[in-house]
Amino acid sequence: MRDEIVSFGAPGEVRVDASGVVGGGARLSPDALHELVSERGDEVVFFDGRNAIEAAIGRFRGAIVPPTETTRDFVGLLDSGAYDHLKGRPVVTYCTGGIRCEVLSSLMASRGFGEVYQLEGGIVRYGERFGDSGLWEGSSTSSTAAARSTSPTARP
Repeated sequence: MRDEIVSFGAPGEVRVDASGVVGGGARLSPDALHELVSERGDEVVFFDGRNAIEAAIGRFRGAIVPPTETTRDFVGLLDSGAYDHLKGRPVVTYCTGGIRCEVLSSLMASRGFGEVYQLEGGIVRYGERFGDSGLWEGSSTSSTAAARSTSPTARP
């Protein structure tokens, strides 16, 4: 992986071992995500770890979509305190394939977000399990294609 993807512009802060990003949120399968929402309802906050172009095509219902163009923008937004009001709620980070949300969950946890989760496998795995139904609004297939075409690491 390229350093900027793994570090979100905070290379000294994010650590990776054989199991993945150290200190990230608890991993939720798509089914476990549905269980969490069933148990906790509107208390659960979805936090989009993708850019605005990807989020415009599809997102989880009620998701917070930070105004970001690149992954580096997340660090500044988190450090600004703009999302501190979420620190007492269960926050589920998600992204396309699970890498960005894993890093984002670690950054949030290290900033005092007490109950942070990450959607394991991202919307790719969620889409495999639930298609365009469930908690998703928009097209998971189109969102994945958009991510690949707008990603700085996309390959032809």
